[in-house]
Amino acid sequence: MYARERIVFPLDTSDIREAIAAVEKLKGVVGLFKIGLELHHAITAALVASDDEEEAYDNFKLVRKLFKVLDGNIFWDGKFDDIPNTVNNASKQVMRMRVKMYNVHASSGRESVEKAVARKGSAKVLGVTVLTSITPEECKSIFGEEPGAKVLQFAQMLIEVGADGIICSPKELKFLAEHREFDSLLKVTPGVRPFGVGVNDQKRVMTPGEAIRAGADYLVIGRPISAAEDPIYAARKIAKEIAMAFAEKRALEIFEERKAIIKGSHLVYKSKKHGHDYVNKDEVFVDPEATDELCQFIAEQYQDIDVDVVIAPVEGGINLSQGVARHLTKLLGKTVYSVYADKDGDGLVIRRGYGKYLKGKKVLVVDDVFTTGGSVKKLVDLVLLAGGIIVGIGGLCDRGNVKVVGFGEGMPELYALVTVEMIMYEPGDCPLCRDRVAINVDVGHGKEFLEEQATAS
Repeated sequence: MYARERIVFPLDTSDIREAIAAVEKLKGVVGLFKIGLELHHAITAALVASDDEEEAYDNFKLVRKLFKVLDGNIFWDGKFDDIPNTVNNASKQVMRMRVKMYNVHASSGRESVEKAVARKGSAKVLGVTVLTSITPEECKSIFGEEPGAKVLQFAQMLIEVGADGIICSPKELKFLAEHREFDSLLKVTPGVRPFGVGVNDQKRVMTPGEAIRAGADYLVIGRPISAAEDPIYAARKIAKEIAMAFAEKRALEIFEERKAIIKGSHLVYKSKKHGHDYVNKDEVFVDPEATDELCQFIAEQYQDIDVDVVIAPVEGGINLSQGVARHLTKLLGKTVYSVYADKDGDGLVIRRGYGKYLKGKKVLVVDDVFTTGGSVKKLVDLVLLAGGIIVGIGGLCDRGNVKVVGFGEGMPELYALVTVEMIMYEPGDCPLCRDRVAINVDVGHGKEFLEEQATAS
């Protein structure tokens, strides 16, 4: 899912019109809308406590409109906390509203949670653990345990009865992460506040990025968005922080899963320099799902920029150009074009009439691996020569600590999903050569290097 879909916005209002306006404004920049106790009871009161039939009917139409604009993107925060039969029947009614998620207090007991799970249909059932407004001291007085220990107990029960997820504060995420048996539980956390925003009622909080790194899947974020001068901008800024944190975490996992990062070998790079480490991006590209996921991460870093076209160098870069453009098309709601530059000797050239897609357009430059920055600099020069406007430079991996200094004035900073610190040596100064460590001929340019050495001798 996209980072913005991980944001759950609470409709904490008694005004149905205000709720409708919030959904209409934020739909497309957040994922789900949480309907909690305040709005639950406001809806009921609007229908049964109106002064006359006409007012009640007007309110009825407003409620219908609210659920129409929500279009099922609902987290029903009913916090069911009752006997099993009542939870069973309440769950049946909630499913009639086509909600995506609803919750039940884990403290209501195993059988009550089991009833909710049995009636969930296509929705996700989440177990409420320790409310984020409760201090450790209060938790101990209520449950006999501090939050971390109690959340672990609840998590074990939720796994056993087949619940889909758990609601806990960000601070308990680290405890859950230490127990792999809880990996399958969706982690939904309130108590998330961007840096510099007041914590209000919450007692155990983290920033959005911290919560994602700690293992959260969904973040319930209200006041930092609703109280902002520009709520849409605030939501997009939070989504970008989530995207960056998730990409930082997941991209490295993908590289490691694909065994694309090689360490402790004797490698020869395209620049002819030698080193210990290598990033074999070709091992990533053979996995289409992994490649698509990485393209999504890159695209999400530029979703707040009105990108028109994505360009990459030929070969590996074509996969990135098309994948990033495809995700930006979904994120921006418009067609973002994908083009690439061909090789021309040691340089790059724009062919196939692609120049018409660059002139006067906002261009995102992408490449797979940045080593010296030479290839991306050539690509930047081509785009500028064609009349394009560079709005971003991104890629999979920076293994050369590449900077945009020298790329031209006003160039955006280079962004890479993964950074690998690599020490490189000139062939004549290579300690690995001096120690007669065998050159790796399976990856990199070791085979060509040895062939050149043999020819020269």
